[in-house]
Amino acid sequence: MLNYLQLSSIANNYEAKVYPVFMLAIVGEFLLRLKTVSYMRTSETIFNLISGLLLILIRSLMLKLFSTCCQWLNTNYVLVNLTESTAQSSLIGYYSMIICTFIMVDFLFYWCHRAGHEINVFWATHQFHHSGEDYNLSVASRTLATEANYVLLAFATVWLSVLIPGPTLIHVLEFIIVYQFTLHTSLWKSYGWLDLVMIAPGDHSVHHGSNEYCLDRNYGSVLSVWDRWFGTYVRERPDEPVVYGLVHKPPVTYDFTRQSVYYFGLIYEKFSTNYPGQPTSLSNKWHSLFNKPSWSMPYIDNNNIDQVDMDDKIKQHNFEFNKLYNLNYRMHWYMYLYITVHLLMISMDIFMVLNGRESMNIKLIMVKYLWTYLFLTSIGAILDNKTYAPIIELARLLIYYYYPMNNYYQLSIEQIYN
Repeated sequence: MLNYLQLSSIANNYEAKVYPVFMLAIVGEFLLRLKTVSYMRTSETIFNLISGLLLILIRSLMLKLFSTCCQWLNTNYVLVNLTESTAQSSLIGYYSMIICTFIMVDFLFYWCHRAGHEINVFWATHQFHHSGEDYNLSVASRTLATEANYVLLAFATVWLSVLIPGPTLIHVLEFIIVYQFTLHTSLWKSYGWLDLVMIAPGDHSVHHGSNEYCLDRNYGSVLSVWDRWFGTYVRERPDEPVVYGLVHKPPVTYDFTRQSVYYFGLIYEKFSTNYPGQPTSLSNKWHSLFNKPSWSMPYIDNNNIDQVDMDDKIKQHNFEFNKLYNLNYRMHWYMYLYITVHLLMISMDIFMVLNGRESMNIKLIMVKYLWTYLFLTSIGAILDNKTYAPIIELARLLIYYYYPMNNYYQLSIEQIYN
């Protein structure tokens, strides 16, 4: 059996290793789109990139927890010792195990992702990813690490470790997660004949659409066969361009915290509201939590629900500073330069930690998360043109460079290289 140290060394955090390359790819796409009608909005791209840093920090901790659970289950409740049996077989047997693992995990991803869309309380954690109104590589970073569909996937997949070695599960999971990055672009939409079995960027762009024919479609991660078998697959219509974003109106802000949690307030409102002349029903409360996000009480007039007018949204969807985000001012170039420099500094800091000896240091990772969260909060206030933004940014700089906990941070960095 593999001990924990062996497992930790094998279960590399590929997402953290790939993310620097992914950031360069985002910059490349940004430059390619500069002189096109579909250019990437600088503010939203920056917001998405910093959100991605928070994502990989928390996922590194989740990977540690997942590895530990796999080790424990594989040690105490293993049903078939595939580690030994595959070592005695040919390479064909070994790769057959990997292929079977991939098919099982990809199948679980489909259903967990579908649950993240079709169960309202789960959608509350996933809507943040869909709230971006552009579709480019940076949107893949616009993800909460605590999304219900990924938490469900980890919980469902970890039980496979009674049959499959933990490192194999982690390799497959990391491959599927990294593959998601490549789907969030409109620079290319098809893989040719491979589209018959694989999800292509064009298929996933439909998944991000708010058009009626796009809703609750194309849940697959790598394989498209699950969508085809279960009736959720649809191709992009050439006569109806995909309009990205949410059906309901999100907060008009770059406030990360508000964007992340506001939907829970909508659920609570639906859960707790008692309408005059109508019975209070436990069934209604149940449906407000676990039915589809589109569900409403039978006696509510859906026409009064605050939703985005699709005709108006299509007119706005010209990749300008549209009304939905209310970006009526443009920052000076030196402000973008300032933000970019600090983003690079924090990114390099995080990558050194996650890819160094301290990658399993929980305290250090949490310190990095708090610094990055404060950075995103400050940048969000700047992008929103809030009057208090300079105060928050000054406080961030003082905390980052002078707070006593930074001594621990400096010590940990020295340990990486010693």
